[in-house]
Amino acid sequence: MIVVSDTTPIISLLKVHQIDLLEKLFGKVILPAEVYEELTVDNRFYKEIADFQECDFFEIEDCIDDEILEKFKQDNKLDAGESAALIWCEKLAADLILMDEKNGRDAADTMNLKCMGTIGIIAGAYRNRLLSKQDVISIVLGLQKSGRFISDGLYKMLMETIEE
Repeated sequence: MIVVSDTTPIISLLKVHQIDLLEKLFGKVILPAEVYEELTVDNRFYKEIADFQECDFFEIEDCIDDEILEKFKQDNKLDAGESAALIWCEKLAADLILMDEKNGRDAADTMNLKCMGTIGIIAGAYRNRLLSKQDVISIVLGLQKSGRFISDGLYKMLMETIEE
């Protein structure tokens, strides 16, 4: 399975010490160089960088040509990481893109790409018995405490998943 990720799901999972779920669910995860740069250069994520750099299941891909990236960013109103992740998905015929942002998910939908966000990853880990019901609740509380936004609809979907 070819999986490409944007920045936000990685940061969210790092904030709740669950980054290993990506390896357990997908094996290798592809990161465009633009996403890698967002993760490692942005001072907002300095606490998470050490944990991220210990992960050996990420494969960093080359930067996208500047002209192609800029056009994609403008056409879709996305940042460099989101744009590069979507371009790499198309280039690699990826099975899945990991992305939380609505504009990025809308672009993925337009491109007929299967998309999963942080909450979908947590739900998938629960379905695969990698997390217990209590783990899921603790993770959600941790995400909320760290300032990560979870819409009411996604929260409800996740709670229904763990009540099944």
